[in-house]
Amino acid sequence: MTIGQFLDNQRCYYCGSEVEHPSGICSICRTRILEDISKKGPLCPVCSQPVVSSHMDQCPFCASKPSKLSKVLSLSYFNGSMKEIISLYKSGKQLNFRFFLAEILQEALMSQGLLGIPLIPIPPRKGKIRKTGWDQIDLLCKTMKQQYKSLIIRCLTRSDKVQQKTLNFAEREVHMKNTLKIKKIRADFVEYPRFILLDDVYTSGATLSAAAEKLSEVYGGEILALVLSTVL
Repeated sequence: MTIGQFLDNQRCYYCGSEVEHPSGICSICRTRILEDISKKGPLCPVCSQPVVSSHMDQCPFCASKPSKLSKVLSLSYFNGSMKEIISLYKSGKQLNFRFFLAEILQEALMSQGLLGIPLIPIPPRKGKIRKTGWDQIDLLCKTMKQQYKSLIIRCLTRSDKVQQKTLNFAEREVHMKNTLKIKKIRADFVEYPRFILLDDVYTSGATLSAAAEKLSEVYGGEILALVLSTVL
């Protein structure tokens, strides 16, 4: 099925009811999904992961948070409905889910007071676009730009062909530092006080860590990260 056919399918993926928009999720199912993926209990103000007590300043994970990142905002955990949505989107089976994902990203930026800050997408492996014809993060960024006028800065490149899941944490960190490159950023972009690195799933943090380090070589402002989901 082509992308155009996906977008023409005006029915909810979950219940089959007609919808007036191409997100693939009706308003009733959307409400259920948002409740399902919402994080419960006290969360760390730095990485939005769970903490044992609301009196804790940070969670245990923050001891290993990438040093160049001031904050990692994660919208959900990689399980249940969000795991299904992201997996179907990344596989190309439900590309129209990008409208739902873009919507919740925009809502997160709004709730955190981060609207108007440039988004920097994490690039795909070398050759992925040539092999698959598209990249899930780039398509999501295009949707953010089209739907919400987000400013996208594609200043990172990646030269590897290795899937990260085949490496352990230490190997991932070294690997990404060697393969990520930073392109020159326009002078007017550098004047922004903050940048936000955008990725889909936060696993070990190695990719975001390397990206933040590369970006800090040419940029002295605050670097944050926004991810759709975190694997715990």
